[in-house]
Amino acid sequence: MSEPQFIRSVMGVPYTDLTEPKRFFTEQIGMSIEHEEAGKLVVVARGNVKLHLFKWDEIAVDTEAFKMTAPVIRIETDDIQAMWREMCERDPEGKHIHPRTKSKGGPELRPWRAWEFGVSDENNVLVLFQQWES
Repeated sequence: MSEPQFIRSVMGVPYTDLTEPKRFFTEQIGMSIEHEEAGKLVVVARGNVKLHLFKWDEIAVDTEAFKMTAPVIRIETDDIQAMWREMCERDPEGKHIHPRTKSKGGPELRPWRAWEFGVSDENNVLVLFQQWES
């Protein structure tokens, strides 16, 4: 008998208030809401990626400690340049573009052979889009 295989990982991301993250992931990242429990949980999805955004009152998102250890969500794409253009169109002022990405002017090839760029929400949760170099 063969052992069951993992299909994908679904990340849970804690927030003290779901209003802004819900807006960020739908309007900025282009995900749709798959499930919502008012004020407690929002499941967003796009393609094969799902995220569980959940309310956690005890997390102190306004502290320096959280800002330094905020979640990083890596999303692999099949067209990093098209994704970059889409994120720029959704955020023409560049308010959510990560400072490193701004300094490089867009996606950059990292030493581990992946093209990457980042966007972040108001709570410093970083979404890194990446495409592995073939």
